[in-house]
Amino acid sequence: MSEILTGWIENRRAVEAWLNDPDNKHPVFGLVAEPLFAEPKTGTVILLDYVLNVDPTWHRIRQGIGDCVSHGYELSVTILMAMQTALQRRRWHGQAATEPIYGGARVESRGVKSGGWSDGANGSYAAKWLKQWGVLCRQDYSGQTGNAEHNLLVYDAKKAKAWGNYGCGGRDDKDTLDGLARQHPVKTTSLVTTFEEADIAIRNGYPVPVCSSVGFVAKQNNKGQYLRDTEGFIRPRGSWGHCMCFCGSRDGKRPGLLCANSWGAKNAGPRFPETMPDAISDCTFWVDADVCNGMLGRWKDSFALSQFDGFKVQSLPDLGFSF
Repeated sequence: MSEILTGWIENRRAVEAWLNDPDNKHPVFGLVAEPLFAEPKTGTVILLDYVLNVDPTWHRIRQGIGDCVSHGYELSVTILMAMQTALQRRRWHGQAATEPIYGGARVESRGVKSGGWSDGANGSYAAKWLKQWGVLCRQDYSGQTGNAEHNLLVYDAKKAKAWGNYGCGGRDDKDTLDGLARQHPVKTTSLVTTFEEADIAIRNGYPVPVCSSVGFVAKQNNKGQYLRDTEGFIRPRGSWGHCMCFCGSRDGKRPGLLCANSWGAKNAGPRFPETMPDAISDCTFWVDADVCNGMLGRWKDSFALSQFDGFKVQSLPDLGFSF
């Protein structure tokens, strides 16, 4: 398997169509954030801590085809569900499944009967799928649908490939899995175009899947892992069409956002904070604020997500970490 698997496809028309869709009530995060988030929060926040809090066995899986968009959006939804569990003391149902997002982004969101057998998707189509259809977790739905293919307990790259052509649920779905997804829609998707907007979103518990062509082909160790610098950052180098997830923020002399990849345990080197758990450190690196501005502002296909209609100020629960 190739060391670098990506899969984001730039599609400005798709983004504009979603921004102008009447069902997208809060299309631009900056317009929402300015009146609501007047008091800036400071320090370091890492939203993946909340996932580990509800699921200590969590680890980042490695994508098997060019379905990175589904992995970036899956992690964002998984974080949202973990935040909801922590804030509202709800039952944890496990992380989100990628295959429905990938199939939905390539077929249902585009309004086509077949997505074809190539790889890749656009971020706006994934956002549209989660808003107009919804989320399915890593559970076995075959008992509810009568279709053995709807067992989503384990990531399956071959299933993702097939669903990328046939849509969510596969060739014989008959919209049954789509119906289950509609029971759990993401309420709001909102375009994020600057570091400041992403910083505000993350500090209030809203992750940002980031789609761009900025690459981070950094120095590798003898295990083939990409090495962070002494402060936990990787500077951009090269180009790839890729979707990852901004899921943490830090201020101070070198502000930046924590970026989670979908390549499994692919990162190594100094971590920040030093107490960062291996499960988080292995799949993440910090990105400087100026680089974040480029990733978010040039390609404009990165949407903050919320689980209710609109964004609001949230006080994140204290898990006992000291950053």
